[in-house]
Amino acid sequence: MPRTLKHENGEACVIPIILCPTDLKNLPFMSLQTLPTNAIAVTAWNDRDDAFFDVEQGIRTVVEKMTKDSDV
Repeated sequence: MPRTLKHENGEACVIPIILCPTDLKNLPFMSLQTLPTNAIAVTAWNDRDDAFFDVEQGIRTVVEKMTKDSDV
């Protein structure tokens, strides 16, 4: 039986948090959801508190969805 990753099964979620600007176009993890929104680095935001709040909201949304999906 092939080994299946928990991420592929929906049992885990990997969310890259982009802290500093970088060239992300060709990185393999760019197919994953990234935070903050639109993969705009935290340091590029005018207000870093807003960026981290965006990250928190994104993580909360994913956790709520995974929790809801696991109850089905």
